[in-house]
Amino acid sequence: DAPLLAELVEEPALEGVRLVAEPWDVGLGGHAVGRFPSPWREWNDRFRDDVRDLWLGERASWPTLATRLAGSPDLFRSSGTAGERPDATHGISAVATHDGFTVADLVSYQEPVGGGHGQRSSNSGREGPTDDPAVVELRRRRQRCLLGTAICSQGVPMLSSGDELGRSQRGRADGYTLDPSRWGLAWSAADWDLVAWVAAAIDLRHRHPALRRTEWVAPGDPAITWLTDDGTPFMDDDWVDQGERGLQAVLAGPTPLDAAVLLLLAPVSDVTFQLPEGRWWTALDAAAPRGEPSPIDPAGLTGSVPVAGPSLVILLDRP
Repeated sequence: DAPLLAELVEEPALEGVRLVAEPWDVGLGGHAVGRFPSPWREWNDRFRDDVRDLWLGERASWPTLATRLAGSPDLFRSSGTAGERPDATHGISAVATHDGFTVADLVSYQEPVGGGHGQRSSNSGREGPTDDPAVVELRRRRQRCLLGTAICSQGVPMLSSGDELGRSQRGRADGYTLDPSRWGLAWSAADWDLVAWVAAAIDLRHRHPALRRTEWVAPGDPAITWLTDDGTPFMDDDWVDQGERGLQAVLAGPTPLDAAVLLLLAPVSDVTFQLPEGRWWTALDAAAPRGEPSPIDPAGLTGSVPVAGPSLVILLDRP
């Protein structure tokens, strides 16, 4: 209800400017996520925390992830006295920002170097830099899964500059504690495979409307159908019994040929997904270093497909 927020919206000099809030601060009442009026947009800290917990925590949390993928209606659909917000673009979906770990450090450090708050991170088996090929591969997959989840969610995805390059702050949660000579992007150390993967994910979102839906989706709406890894609709017990299972999100498009399926498997384990009826083609796979789809099979995928976790896979209804 702050008059200043409304005045900024009406300010002629800001016409056409997107207004984005970092809606939290220290102190009583400092956490204001969901309370900024439209057309303001807000960073979504619950998305950040829940997606980190999914890919880097000890257990998958499918109920919270499903809510975050659907644009966080629990936070943003209602705008209080102003009624319902018109679409699901109010929240900004990001797994990392200028504060805290970079995405590369999220998968490489358990604790911040030099102290600081916990980051919901995982070192993937070794603390800090390592040449262990198994740890390096797990870290790369986790980076792709974290960034891919943000890119494929409803809402507005945001990437922190350099995360697409694999930028590291050497485990520091506060970039300002780095020597100023290290503030710039180290292009010579860029992970160009990760750059290509992120570019492929963004291009896929741009080309396929099922991956960038803006309308709110109510529970039970066929626009998003949640399936277990064995292909059955999620029931109440399935949401509670998370365990080692995978999740499928069937995303309807404007036509039957525009549908997409998102396969998510957080644990480091192998699961066979029973696919929805029809033929499907792999468009993006966290197991592919550069995001290249598997060779086009004219027959497409049917029945079941094995997935090695952690992984995020996007299937399309046509090649």
